[in-house]
Amino acid sequence: MVGEDNEAHSNCVIGAVRAIINYYNSDEQAKELCESFEADLRTLCLKTVEEYYEKPSEQPHKCANRLAMSRVIATYMNASELSGSRS
Repeated sequence: MVGEDNEAHSNCVIGAVRAIINYYNSDEQAKELCESFEADLRTLCLKTVEEYYEKPSEQPHKCANRLAMSRVIATYMNASELSGSRS
Protein backbone atom coordinates (compact mmCIF):
# COMPACT_ATOMS: atom_id res chain seq x y z
CA MET A 1 0.00 0.00 0.00
CA VAL A 2 1.24 3.46 -0.84
CA GLY A 3 2.18 5.61 2.13
CA GLU A 4 5.03 5.65 4.56
CA ASP A 5 3.28 5.20 7.89
CA ASN A 6 0.17 3.93 9.61
CA GLU A 7 -1.52 7.33 9.49
CA ALA A 8 -1.10 7.52 5.72
CA HIS A 9 -2.46 3.99 5.31
CA SER A 10 -5.42 4.78 7.57
CA ASN A 11 -6.28 7.94 5.65
CA CYS A 12 -6.08 6.02 2.39
CA VAL A 13 -8.45 3.32 3.66
CA ILE A 14 -10.95 5.87 4.99
CA GLY A 15 -10.92 7.78 1.70
CA ALA A 16 -11.32 4.61 -0.36
CA VAL A 17 -14.24 3.38 1.75
CA ARG A 18 -16.06 6.70 1.46
CA ALA A 19 -15.48 6.86 -2.29
CA ILE A 20 -16.75 3.30 -2.78
CA ILE A 21 -19.85 3.92 -0.68
CA ASN A 22 -20.59 7.14 -2.57
CA TYR A 23 -20.07 5.49 -5.95
CA TYR A 24 -22.14 2.35 -5.31
CA ASN A 25 -24.57 3.85 -2.75
CA SER A 26 -24.07 0.61 -0.87
CA ASP A 27 -21.81 -0.79 1.80
CA GLU A 28 -21.35 -4.24 0.23
CA GLN A 29 -18.37 -3.38 -1.98
CA ALA A 30 -16.70 -1.42 0.81
CA LYS A 31 -17.00 -4.38 3.16
CA GLU A 32 -15.41 -6.60 0.51
CA LEU A 33 -12.49 -4.18 0.38
CA CYS A 34 -12.18 -4.29 4.16
CA GLU A 35 -11.80 -8.06 4.10
CA SER A 36 -8.64 -7.68 2.02
CA PHE A 37 -6.77 -5.87 4.82
CA GLU A 38 -4.88 -7.22 7.80
CA ALA A 39 -6.40 -6.92 11.28
CA ASP A 40 -5.76 -3.28 12.23
CA LEU A 41 -6.73 -1.77 8.90
CA ARG A 42 -9.65 -4.19 8.55
CA THR A 43 -11.04 -2.99 11.89
CA LEU A 44 -10.64 0.66 10.89
CA CYS A 45 -12.17 -0.05 7.49
CA LEU A 46 -15.25 -1.80 8.89
CA LYS A 47 -15.71 0.93 11.50
CA THR A 48 -15.58 3.56 8.76
CA VAL A 49 -18.18 1.66 6.73
CA GLU A 50 -20.46 1.45 9.76
CA GLU A 51 -20.10 5.14 10.60
CA TYR A 52 -20.24 6.50 7.05
CA TYR A 53 -22.94 4.44 5.38
CA GLU A 54 -26.58 5.20 6.07
CA LYS A 55 -29.01 2.67 4.69
CA PRO A 56 -31.98 4.24 2.88
CA SER A 57 -34.35 2.85 5.53
CA GLU A 58 -32.37 4.72 8.19
CA GLN A 59 -32.77 8.07 6.47
CA PRO A 60 -36.51 8.40 5.74
CA HIS A 61 -36.39 12.11 6.52
CA LYS A 62 -34.17 12.69 3.48
CA CYS A 63 -36.60 10.88 1.18
CA ALA A 64 -39.55 12.68 2.74
CA ASN A 65 -37.86 16.06 2.27
CA ARG A 66 -37.17 15.35 -1.40
CA LEU A 67 -40.76 14.24 -1.96
CA ALA A 68 -42.13 17.32 -0.21
CA MET A 69 -39.89 19.63 -2.26
CA SER A 70 -40.88 17.96 -5.51
CA ARG A 71 -44.55 18.50 -4.62
CA VAL A 72 -43.93 22.17 -3.84
CA ILE A 73 -42.11 22.64 -7.14
CA ALA A 74 -44.83 20.81 -9.09
CA THR A 75 -47.52 22.92 -7.43
CA TYR A 76 -45.60 26.11 -8.21
CA MET A 77 -45.06 25.07 -11.83
CA ASN A 78 -48.74 24.21 -12.30
CA ALA A 79 -49.87 27.49 -10.75
CA SER A 80 -47.44 29.44 -12.90
CA GLU A 81 -48.63 27.75 -16.06
CA LEU A 82 -52.27 28.39 -15.20
CA SER A 83 -51.62 32.08 -14.56
CA GLY A 84 -49.42 32.38 -17.65
CA SER A 85 -46.39 33.70 -15.79
CA ARG A 86 -43.47 32.60 -13.71
CA SER A 87 -42.08 34.79 -10.99
